[in-house]
Amino acid sequence: MLKKNVKATQADVFGPFIRAGKDDKWHWEKRCSHYPQIDNPEVRFCSYSPDMEELCEECMNLQEKE
Repeated sequence: MLKKNVKATQADVFGPFIRAGKDDKWHWEKRCSHYPQIDNPEVRFCSYSPDMEELCEECMNLQEKE
């Protein structure tokens, strides 16, 4: 999951982020209407938060509502 305003340490891992292909945004909320429903999506874990423009806006909005 995405953590706002948090600096990652070496032990921190962000993700999983999932997308259907390189033209898709990164998703992490399964409730998102655009969450990839394909057999082999691209999956990403990282030690830093991806750039905001790479992230799905709907996933961000769903997370804020929690």
